[in-house]
Amino acid sequence: RFAFMGRHLGPDAVDRFLASLEEACTAYVKELRAWTRQAAQPPASTGRLALEHGIAAYGATAQWARRARAKWRKAHAPGSR
Repeated sequence: RFAFMGRHLGPDAVDRFLASLEEACTAYVKELRAWTRQAAQPPASTGRLALEHGIAAYGATAQWARRARAKWRKAHAPGSR
């Protein structure tokens, strides 16, 4: 849905979406890491490995949203056009 936002929403709405996405992903990574610390799973179980993948994927999405928002804000700042 993000791919179509630029055509249908204003710059402020896109900025809010990216901020919200970063915030939600960052919070979820913290939650998953906390759960991982207390989980009693063998280090190489499929569940543990899948959990590590989820942490990495959500962390990457949070980083992407942060970078995308910085680029978006720069491109849509007053006087940038």
